[in-house]
Amino acid sequence: MTLDDLDDLWDVNVRGLIGLTQALLPMMTIRGRGKIINLGSLGTVIGLDRRTAYAATKGAVISMIRACAVELARYGVRANAVLPGWIGTEMTEGAFGWDKFRDAVMPRIPMRRWGRPEDFGGIAVYLMSDASAYHTADSVEDPAAFEAAVLERLVDPQAAVRAWVGPNGA
Repeated sequence: MTLDDLDDLWDVNVRGLIGLTQALLPMMTIRGRGKIINLGSLGTVIGLDRRTAYAATKGAVISMIRACAVELARYGVRANAVLPGWIGTEMTEGAFGWDKFRDAVMPRIPMRRWGRPEDFGGIAVYLMSDASAYHTADSVEDPAAFEAAVLERLVDPQAAVRAWVGPNGA
Protein backbone atom coordinates (compact mmCIF):
# COMPACT_ATOMS: atom_id res chain seq x y z
CA MET A 1 0.00 0.00 0.00
CA THR A 2 1.35 3.39 -0.95
CA LEU A 3 1.09 6.47 1.24
CA ASP A 4 -1.45 7.87 -1.24
CA ASP A 5 -3.55 4.72 -0.78
CA LEU A 6 -3.27 5.14 2.98
CA ASP A 7 -4.39 8.77 2.68
CA ASP A 8 -7.44 7.67 0.68
CA LEU A 9 -8.30 4.99 3.23
CA TRP A 10 -7.84 7.44 6.11
CA ASP A 11 -9.99 10.04 4.34
CA VAL A 12 -12.88 7.59 3.96
CA ASN A 13 -12.70 5.68 7.23
CA VAL A 14 -11.64 8.42 9.64
CA ARG A 15 -11.81 11.96 8.28
CA GLY A 16 -15.25 11.35 6.78
CA LEU A 17 -16.64 10.16 10.11
CA ILE A 18 -15.06 12.99 12.04
CA GLY A 19 -16.46 15.54 9.60
CA LEU A 20 -19.94 14.04 9.69
CA THR A 21 -19.88 13.85 13.48
CA GLN A 22 -18.78 17.48 13.74
CA ALA A 23 -21.58 18.52 11.39
CA LEU A 24 -24.28 16.70 13.35
CA LEU A 25 -23.14 17.38 16.91
CA PRO A 26 -24.56 20.91 17.22
CA MET A 27 -28.08 19.58 16.56
CA MET A 28 -27.62 16.73 19.04
CA THR A 29 -26.22 18.89 21.82
CA ILE A 30 -28.93 21.55 21.40
CA ARG A 31 -31.62 18.84 21.59
CA GLY A 32 -29.88 17.28 24.59
CA ARG A 33 -29.84 13.84 23.02
CA GLY A 34 -28.37 11.93 20.15
CA LYS A 35 -26.90 8.63 19.10
CA ILE A 36 -23.80 7.93 17.06
CA ILE A 37 -23.22 4.51 15.57
CA ASN A 38 -20.16 3.91 13.44
CA LEU A 39 -18.84 0.81 11.74
CA GLY A 40 -15.54 -0.56 12.91
CA SER A 41 -14.17 -3.93 11.94
CA LEU A 42 -13.57 -7.20 13.71
CA GLY A 43 -10.07 -6.90 12.24
CA THR A 44 -9.28 -4.36 14.96
CA VAL A 45 -9.85 -7.04 17.60
CA ILE A 46 -8.27 -10.10 15.99
CA GLY A 47 -5.89 -8.53 13.49
CA LEU A 48 -5.87 -9.48 9.83
CA ASP A 49 -2.76 -10.22 7.86
CA ARG A 50 -2.12 -7.77 5.01
CA ARG A 51 -4.77 -5.42 6.38
CA THR A 52 -2.65 -3.35 8.77
CA ALA A 53 -3.64 0.05 7.38
CA TYR A 54 -7.33 -0.89 7.19
CA ALA A 55 -7.28 -2.16 10.78
CA ALA A 56 -5.49 1.01 11.90
CA THR A 57 -8.18 3.24 10.38
CA LYS A 58 -10.95 1.16 11.91
CA GLY A 59 -9.10 1.23 15.23
CA ALA A 60 -9.17 5.01 14.99
CA VAL A 61 -12.95 4.79 14.55
CA ILE A 62 -13.25 2.78 17.77
CA SER A 63 -11.02 5.24 19.64
CA MET A 64 -13.11 8.12 18.32
CA ILE A 65 -16.33 6.43 19.46
CA ARG A 66 -15.01 5.90 22.97
CA ALA A 67 -13.73 9.47 23.22
CA CYS A 68 -17.03 10.85 21.88
CA ALA A 69 -18.99 8.73 24.36
CA VAL A 70 -17.08 10.20 27.30
CA GLU A 71 -17.01 13.74 25.98
CA LEU A 72 -20.64 13.88 24.84
CA ALA A 73 -22.46 11.93 27.56
CA ARG A 74 -23.09 15.15 29.51
CA TYR A 75 -25.10 16.37 26.48
CA GLY A 76 -27.20 13.21 26.29
CA VAL A 77 -25.33 11.86 23.28
CA ARG A 78 -24.33 8.19 23.20
CA ALA A 79 -21.72 6.73 20.87
CA ASN A 80 -21.14 3.08 19.94
CA ALA A 81 -19.56 1.06 17.17
CA VAL A 82 -20.59 -2.15 15.46
CA LEU A 83 -17.76 -4.48 14.44
CA PRO A 84 -18.87 -6.77 11.64
CA GLY A 85 -16.84 -9.83 10.76
CA TRP A 86 -17.18 -11.95 7.62
CA ILE A 87 -19.75 -9.90 5.71
CA GLY A 88 -20.48 -10.43 2.04
CA THR A 89 -19.78 -7.15 0.26
CA GLU A 90 -17.92 -5.99 -2.82
CA MET A 91 -14.82 -5.62 -0.69
CA THR A 92 -14.88 -9.27 0.46
CA GLU A 93 -16.07 -11.02 -2.68
CA GLY A 94 -12.51 -11.89 -3.76
CA ALA A 95 -11.74 -13.80 -0.58
CA PHE A 96 -15.21 -15.31 -0.36
CA GLY A 97 -14.96 -16.57 -3.93
CA TRP A 98 -11.74 -18.41 -3.18
CA ASP A 99 -12.57 -22.08 -2.50
CA LYS A 100 -9.75 -22.66 -0.01
CA PHE A 101 -10.75 -19.65 2.07
CA ARG A 102 -14.43 -20.55 2.00
CA ASP A 103 -13.75 -24.20 2.87
CA ALA A 104 -11.52 -23.21 5.80
CA VAL A 105 -13.77 -20.53 7.30
CA MET A 106 -17.37 -21.51 6.54
CA PRO A 107 -17.47 -24.63 8.77
CA ARG A 108 -16.45 -22.44 11.71
CA ILE A 109 -19.26 -19.93 11.26
CA PRO A 110 -22.20 -21.09 13.38
CA MET A 111 -24.78 -19.78 10.88
CA ARG A 112 -22.94 -21.56 8.00
CA ARG A 113 -23.21 -18.50 5.77
CA TRP A 114 -21.50 -15.17 5.24
CA GLY A 115 -23.07 -12.31 7.10
CA ARG A 116 -25.09 -9.75 5.18
CA PRO A 117 -25.15 -6.03 5.88
CA GLU A 118 -28.83 -6.29 6.85
CA ASP A 119 -27.92 -8.78 9.60
CA PHE A 120 -26.81 -5.78 11.64
CA GLY A 121 -30.13 -3.95 11.46
CA GLY A 122 -31.28 -5.38 14.79
CA ILE A 123 -28.27 -4.16 16.73
CA ALA A 124 -28.59 -0.75 15.09
CA VAL A 125 -32.26 -0.54 16.11
CA TYR A 126 -31.31 -1.50 19.67
CA LEU A 127 -28.51 1.08 19.83
CA MET A 128 -30.85 3.78 18.48
CA SER A 129 -33.67 2.89 20.87
CA ASP A 130 -34.38 3.82 24.47
CA ALA A 131 -33.70 0.19 25.38
CA SER A 132 -30.00 1.09 25.17
CA ALA A 133 -30.27 4.32 27.14
CA TYR A 134 -27.27 3.44 29.33
CA HIS A 135 -25.25 1.72 26.60
CA THR A 136 -22.38 3.86 25.37
CA ALA A 137 -18.65 3.67 24.51
CA ASP A 138 -19.08 0.10 23.30
CA SER A 139 -17.84 -1.83 20.31
CA VAL A 140 -20.40 -4.52 19.57
CA GLU A 141 -18.68 -7.50 17.94
CA ASP A 142 -20.17 -10.04 15.57
CA PRO A 143 -19.75 -13.11 17.81
CA ALA A 144 -20.21 -15.65 15.01
CA ALA A 145 -17.43 -14.13 12.94
CA PHE A 146 -15.19 -13.68 15.96
CA GLU A 147 -15.50 -17.34 16.87
CA ALA A 148 -14.71 -18.40 13.32
CA ALA A 149 -11.65 -16.18 13.16
CA VAL A 150 -10.26 -17.29 16.51
CA LEU A 151 -10.87 -20.97 15.80
CA GLU A 152 -9.19 -20.66 12.44
CA ARG A 153 -6.06 -19.26 14.05
CA LEU A 154 -6.02 -21.97 16.72
CA VAL A 155 -6.44 -24.77 14.21
CA ASP A 156 -4.11 -23.37 11.56
CA PRO A 157 -2.15 -20.19 12.39
CA GLN A 158 -1.21 -19.67 8.74
CA ALA A 159 -4.84 -19.82 7.57
CA ALA A 160 -5.29 -16.05 7.84
CA VAL A 161 -2.20 -15.50 5.73
CA ARG A 162 -3.44 -17.86 3.04
CA ALA A 163 -6.95 -16.39 3.16
CA TRP A 164 -5.82 -12.86 2.35
CA VAL A 165 -2.98 -13.69 0.00
CA GLY A 166 -5.40 -15.13 -2.56
CA PRO A 167 -5.18 -18.05 -4.92
CA ASN A 168 -2.31 -16.58 -6.94
CA GLY A 169 -0.27 -15.40 -3.99
CA ALA A 170 -0.92 -11.73 -4.87
